[in-house]
Amino acid sequence: MTTSPNKFDFISQFFAPPTRLAALLPDGHFFVRPVTVAPDATPEVVAEQVELALESLSPFPVAQLYHGLYWLPGSTRALVFAAYRKRFSAEETAAWSEAEVVMPSFAVLLAAPAPAGAVRVLMSADAITIFHWGDESPVPSQAIIHPLAPETPEAERLAARDQLLRTVATGATVEEWAPPALRSMTDSRQTTFTAGENEVIIAPDLIATLDVRDKVELAERNRAHTNDIMLWRGFLALAGVIVLCVVGQGAVWYGESKVGERTAEVQARDKVVAEIQATKAAADQIAQVTARRLLPLEMLNLVREKRPENIVLLNTSAKINVTDNSYTLQATGTTTVPDEVEAFKTALNTLPDCTADIQTTTQQADTTRFTVIVTFAAEAVQPEPTKPATATSGPAGAAAKPAA
Repeated sequence: MTTSPNKFDFISQFFAPPTRLAALLPDGHFFVRPVTVAPDATPEVVAEQVELALESLSPFPVAQLYHGLYWLPGSTRALVFAAYRKRFSAEETAAWSEAEVVMPSFAVLLAAPAPAGAVRVLMSADAITIFHWGDESPVPSQAIIHPLAPETPEAERLAARDQLLRTVATGATVEEWAPPALRSMTDSRQTTFTAGENEVIIAPDLIATLDVRDKVELAERNRAHTNDIMLWRGFLALAGVIVLCVVGQGAVWYGESKVGERTAEVQARDKVVAEIQATKAAADQIAQVTARRLLPLEMLNLVREKRPENIVLLNTSAKINVTDNSYTLQATGTTTVPDEVEAFKTALNTLPDCTADIQTTTQQADTTRFTVIVTFAAEAVQPEPTKPATATSGPAGAAAKPAA
């Protein structure tokens, strides 16, 4: 039976290839025997001793067996299990190439720590498996696999189970285990199985010894598996970099669009601010003009000082220019000497901060009529100081009225 995990640990599985299968083989195909080993033996020595023991225990050569073992460092006993290869069809063995681990179902019961005296029973479709830990060793001291036909009635199964338990131990606490199923497997091959309410975590080193496939082929497969994991992680890392680049570029585009929106908003606000500032400046100028005096008489006095003898000024008008706060005086005059008009203009231009221009001239008989426009800077025209009032004196010789 090949099973896949029914629950994934997302974090541990993310950087590993998606295939996670375990082939749990029928228990009835296997025979199990305890084998004595040296207490200080290494895993390699234990594997050699187990193969030598199989040569004497099995009627078939080791090369014709699928076998595995359960042993923990320091234990003086190993539990070896094996099955004749021809008991498995070509279709069954072909499916093993996709599996991360291939072992009998009862191997899960061995991997879960058990106290001394414990008895575990696994009722599967084709067999009854019983393990007994008769001493302090973590490896069972007694193992029984009783094959059954799948169509065996339930009553006969229970009777066979009770009979087998009586041969193992009397009065021992019996643990009933349900058929196990794969729950999860990490990329390092740490494997978790569930069996009813029991959960068993098997370390990668132990998984390798429980696997019944050819050990040389299994080692090559594990190396290829490690390479596949590295390639898969490299692919995911590259994909992650691509995704980050796409997300980063999207973030840049989004940021640029937001910056463009904010720039447009700022420019629109700058335009409004400029309009407000222009309006305020115009208002300030108007306020300044409103607060200022026109001073037409002062301007007229300055113009008269430069007027030639024959020029007569008929009428004048004055205004303040809002743009630069300057003064403008427009006057219409006449003269019987035409050359005096240009002389008048030249004389006015000699005034400080003053410009004069003749706009129109007309000739009637011996009289020349013209219009002159004179522009004064703001500081060029100053109001005349106010003369202080003086006391009016009484009649000459009048005596002051004495105080009352």
